[in-house]
Amino acid sequence: MSAPVLSKDEIRRLKSFWEAGMPRLQIAREMGLTVAELLRAVRHPHVKLPPRAESAVVETPKAKPALKSVVPPVARVVAAPPVAEVVSAPVAHPNWSVEQEAAIRASEGRYAEIGKLADAWGIPSTRIIAHWHVLRRQA
Repeated sequence: MSAPVLSKDEIRRLKSFWEAGMPRLQIAREMGLTVAELLRAVRHPHVKLPPRAESAVVETPKAKPALKSVVPPVARVVAAPPVAEVVSAPVAHPNWSVEQEAAIRASEGRYAEIGKLADAWGIPSTRIIAHWHVLRRQA
């Protein structure tokens, strides 16, 4: 990107704004430039500007502290959820008999054993594997 070409009148205006200590953003707006274009023009060798006036250094205002809440926080008491009863006897899944679930648990997820069960029961091994993971999670 090259610096914008400024006429002699524009350079004179820029110098007057610059010497007056006008903020860069305001100078850019007055001249119809972006701040980036203005800064490129200022650095151009044909544009010789004097040092900035002291008023050009503008301190940014400090952020205001957050407002404190007028309402004090209220402690909330939440009741603990009821404890579920522990069922010791295995409950059969509606699609699986207790014996089938026992055989799946006994396979311990080994694919060879699951493959044998799938052949014996005539169902896909993926279905048995999926149910194995359900049973494993319950244990």
